[in-house]
Amino acid sequence: MITVTVGNSYGRTDVQVNETTTTPESLLKKHAPDYIKATNYLNGEVISNSDLTKTFAELGITDDTSLIAIIKLDNA
Repeated sequence: MITVTVGNSYGRTDVQVNETTTTPESLLKKHAPDYIKATNYLNGEVISNSDLTKTFAELGITDDTSLIAIIKLDNA
């Protein structure tokens, strides 16, 4: 089990997940539903759309991490 700080520009929450069965996409769908329009960051680095469906273990994440969706608004 790992703890993932997941959220967006407006708020974040810590969630404990099984790194071998949980994907970033599954967490974002629940905790940051606007992730499709956002730039998504895993441990502070941009995560590609194709990597969103891999498990945290497949992405090499075996310790606590952060998963943040940042939406850049027009004229911001």
